[in-house]
Amino acid sequence: MHTARLQIIRLGAFVMALSMLLGFVAIQYSDAAKPYDGTTVRVIVNAEYVKYAMTLIETELFDKHGIKLEVEVIPGEAFVTKTLLEFTSGRSPWDLIMFTPTYMADYFRHFEPLEPLIKKLNLP
Repeated sequence: MHTARLQIIRLGAFVMALSMLLGFVAIQYSDAAKPYDGTTVRVIVNAEYVKYAMTLIETELFDKHGIKLEVEVIPGEAFVTKTLLEFTSGRSPWDLIMFTPTYMADYFRHFEPLEPLIKKLNLP
């Protein structure tokens, strides 16, 4: 009877040690899997429903990559006026902007090619 009890205790200790080891490895892997940990991406959108859509990916983006989103909403025509004013001044506070294709000609001169960034980050 004591032998069976001792085996159960040993098995329990082994399972606990294995769980702790796997937990430690998982913590290290999750930190390594977040290459952009601490990064905040400032996003501006033109409607509340778009902001809501961004919240649907916010948790996964943070959990997988460590990226936090800050989403600002400027509705209607004020959006175009404010964003173009910021871009023209050269001091835009946003990293990502959502706009409708209707205003492509207005925003086009503020675009930058992504190829240098893709090469710098060694992305496929």
